[in-house]
Amino acid sequence: MPGAPYLYMGWGNPPNPGTVMDATGVKSFTMAFILSSGGCNPAWDGNRPLTGGADAQAISTIKSKGGSVQISFGGWSGNKLGPNCSSPEAFAGAVQQVINAVGPAVVDFDIENSDEFENYTVQDRILNGLKIVKANNPNVKVVVTFGTTTTGPNAHGIRLINRSKELAVPIDNYTIMPFDFGGSNIYNDTVNASEGLKNALKNAFGWSDAQGLRQDGHLRHERPVRPAGAHHPGDLGPDHRLGQVQGADQAGVLGGQP
Repeated sequence: MPGAPYLYMGWGNPPNPGTVMDATGVKSFTMAFILSSGGCNPAWDGNRPLTGGADAQAISTIKSKGGSVQISFGGWSGNKLGPNCSSPEAFAGAVQQVINAVGPAVVDFDIENSDEFENYTVQDRILNGLKIVKANNPNVKVVVTFGTTTTGPNAHGIRLINRSKELAVPIDNYTIMPFDFGGSNIYNDTVNASEGLKNALKNAFGWSDAQGLRQDGHLRHERPVRPAGAHHPGDLGPDHRLGQVQGADQAGVLGGQP
């Protein structure tokens, strides 16, 4: 999934994904967001059913046109599954409900804020849960998403990377969100943040530059980061080419705010 713009059906006037696919050639979408509807029970935004609603209809349209979907769990705010599920097994069970209902190509865990990213008990619960998810769904890619500084992951992000190595969690991509720096050169900030993530992955796993970039292959961006001569935001020059980009328009996502 080299490009997967967010599609959020819970607010505003989201576009028909089939129309977007016809107009742009986009084949994949990141459907947002899975939260808790109470306890360890997943739902779109915590209140829309996994099947039978607008989200399921959009996913059906995407798949009918040969596309695929990535499902985003969590985010900055909301009632999330990580803190509400009592164990890794329970967390994995909630994720499995979504996989069974949706049939995604990718599941993306947006680990943010003090309730998940900065809570190491919950970090570990999610990571151990992801081991179970991957074991039960080997063909579904597992992605983790977290914030970054202009020089790469902060201490919580480094801990998340190192802990995933210690726990042997088979994560397919590590995602950073280089869009909220407040600087004047978002391209340079993005390159530096990506380099920082690559180096953190190299340090944790003993990888080469090429291996680090393949795993640091996934940017979530919400402002333009395209330098002159780059074909898309994942192409940050010949030494920084990444494998995957989650896109969002200037409003945040197609249909509303993240």
